[in-house]
Amino acid sequence: MDIKIPIISTAQLYLRPWVPEDVGELFTILQEKNILHYFPDQSPPSWEKVERYIEHHLPPWVQFGYGHWAVVSRDSG
Repeated sequence: MDIKIPIISTAQLYLRPWVPEDVGELFTILQEKNILHYFPDQSPPSWEKVERYIEHHLPPWVQFGYGHWAVVSRDSG
């Protein structure tokens, strides 16, 4: 089954599907101090765990027709 995941655009942001190239940026964000303050496990994830997280987000789109997006700033990418 081929599914088209929508991309939502605003003046400042766009929401798009996660792609493997997002691993480095998400990994960096998740290493920031206190970024996971309100999560049960506050330990920053490994690179491999971030890869699995991103890979995990295509199947719900295929199965249910919805899922998580990556949120990207139009100014900084």
